[in-house]
Amino acid sequence: MSRLAKIFLLVCTLLAVIGFTVTAAANELIKVTVTVKVEKPEYFWQYPFLGKQLDHITFSSYGKTYTLSPLSESETLEIDVPKDYHLRMNISFQNNASTLQSISYLSKEAIHQPGKHFSLLLKAPEPQPVSVSSPDFEVVRN
Repeated sequence: MSRLAKIFLLVCTLLAVIGFTVTAAANELIKVTVTVKVEKPEYFWQYPFLGKQLDHITFSSYGKTYTLSPLSESETLEIDVPKDYHLRMNISFQNNASTLQSISYLSKEAIHQPGKHFSLLLKAPEPQPVSVSSPDFEVVRN
């Protein structure tokens, strides 16, 4: 066997071993728990998001979709994440089967070991006090 053929065989063998190792590592899934909590659910579910009332929220991650129903206060999601990957999650705010807004999130750290727990807090903006503005009047302080 020529020297070039031996080098080629060695390189192919190394690539095969590296490919097998990467594939085996990517196939290892780690269960991650995400707790979604709604602050003041009676207010949150009545708040008009982009002019419409929400009828549910969906959370999608790694091929699974979870639904948070109206008036729900919290939900616990269990997501299988490939080892050494970041948790990716897409949140879609829904009204009558149409998406009003969609937000994507990525965990700050990669998932290396089981038992990782994340939390999400959903809250609607607080009601604002009435604001009056006029070039013809000024505020009188008592």
